[in-house]
Amino acid sequence: MSRIYPRLTTSQLNGLVGYAFVDLYFLKTFNWVLTRVPEGQDNGIDGYLQLYTDDLIQTGRTLGVQVRYGESYFDRSPEGSLYFEGAVRHIGYYQHSTSPVILILAHPDGRIYWKKFEFSEIEITMGKWRTELTASNLLTFEKSRQDLIAIAARPSGNFHLEFQRRYALQAQVRGSDPIYHIVPADDVVNGSVDGIEDFINTISATKHLLKPAMGRLEIYVDYDPGPNIELYEDETFLRWFALVEERRIPWFYFCSKERYDTWLVICLAASIRIQSSTFYQDGVFETGRKLAFEHSDLKRFFFENVNRMQLLVDRGVLSTDEAVHIGRVAHDRLLID
Repeated sequence: MSRIYPRLTTSQLNGLVGYAFVDLYFLKTFNWVLTRVPEGQDNGIDGYLQLYTDDLIQTGRTLGVQVRYGESYFDRSPEGSLYFEGAVRHIGYYQHSTSPVILILAHPDGRIYWKKFEFSEIEITMGKWRTELTASNLLTFEKSRQDLIAIAARPSGNFHLEFQRRYALQAQVRGSDPIYHIVPADDVVNGSVDGIEDFINTISATKHLLKPAMGRLEIYVDYDPGPNIELYEDETFLRWFALVEERRIPWFYFCSKERYDTWLVICLAASIRIQSSTFYQDGVFETGRKLAFEHSDLKRFFFENVNRMQLLVDRGVLSTDEAVHIGRVAHDRLLID
């Protein structure tokens, strides 16, 4: 008899419950209204969140909202991380939407986690993409209201070329060959660190990408400081390198190998004092270069770089012991080589 009546699927029911759950939370806690997109027209966006002031005046600002509801979304990762997954066909839609898009994971116990869709923070696989959420993404009025109000994004550049570049790079990370990055000379001359920062963000968008990226990065700088001048002696390069170091990238994690690493040597040399010296070799006095530094300089360099890996420890990619081991390997390789 039931075959002649329409049936609501479990997936549809969860979708309705999840939407109502999030809608009610925003209405009661934020005094914001979530307007549902009609079924069949929700191409990756369940509804649009209308933002109001404290005096209940509509601001005209909206956020696209995509909701995932249910315990299953919190049990999929054996690593303990939360991941929001979506279809590749929605990426361009989110990226070019006039309303910024937020992604929501809601648990039946009342917890709601959210994150703004950022193209720079997704991992792309065949037909799917995903982004990582952490405990800091918990949705509360006190922590989240101002962040949600401030969100505004417009796509820039050639999105299709950027998509292809990011997809190819992340596919390389999932392989086994070295991961190469070449710093253009223009970046060094112009003091631009956007390229190298975006590269690092791309290969570390999720924990799933971070793990295979360990120890496989090789960086080369396409900048010629001139004859008889090393990179770490050039003022232009040193100014650029100082800007890169402000990003506190964990080079030991990405570059530390059981062998000589050119970029780590450059990092060390650029971080301590360099001086020319005259030495005696094969019966001839020759002028060469010598790394001159205090023990405190060396200690500071290694402590800073090991300390940067704490973020990876916090994300669950490394244990504290693993971070210390990586630092020791880098220390031994640099001093021996």
